[in-house]
Amino acid sequence: MNRKIHTIVLLSLLLPVVMLCGCVENTDQQAEPNSSTELQNSSTVQITDMLGRQLTVPVEISSIIGTSSPSAILVYMLAPDKLVGWNSKQNFTQPFMDENYSNLPVIGNWLGSKTGNYETIIDMHPDIVIESTATNGETNEAIERRQENLGSIPVVAINDSILFVTQSDPTIEYVGKLLNCEAQAKKLIEFRSSILSEINNTVKDIPEDKKKYGFTMPKALKV
Repeated sequence: MNRKIHTIVLLSLLLPVVMLCGCVENTDQQAEPNSSTELQNSSTVQITDMLGRQLTVPVEISSIIGTSSPSAILVYMLAPDKLVGWNSKQNFTQPFMDENYSNLPVIGNWLGSKTGNYETIIDMHPDIVIESTATNGETNEAIERRQENLGSIPVVAINDSILFVTQSDPTIEYVGKLLNCEAQAKKLIEFRSSILSEINNTVKDIPEDKKKYGFTMPKALKV
């Protein structure tokens, strides 16, 4: 649990700097999450998500809902203007956000308090829904349940390793291609790498039995 908390907090700390870079949209290039992507008509494209499921999504994805905080935060870091809601109040990051993003509606989720509501999502008409889950090549029951309840809204599965900063690069790259924000994804990966290198260099001489793995919220993040 501490590991997940540390990772989400580190992602939260990255937000203000990464957001300064902005998301460079390239209307001449279509996002290609995999080599088998092919255009079906002028408005849709077939993709393979990170569970290996074939999905048809809009060529231009302009509105997204993430079913968990990690997936919503990732969309926010890569393409904030495409995010249409939060799963819960982002207490760590809200003080650093522009009001246009911090005031997005809270739509709930299926973790903890389980306040997620399919009707709410359907009424918002997102182009896609992104859910982070174990991607071991087997169909995940939660993903199938989401897809069945959301009908024609594509549910794109991404690897839940996004929870762990040291394992998140493939997922960041995938979502960057999906949202046509590859340049921003590259910047995020490079920035994440530089932060981890700085941390590792700082603690490398500390004996293992002297390292502290607890977490204390920085004063700037207390709300």
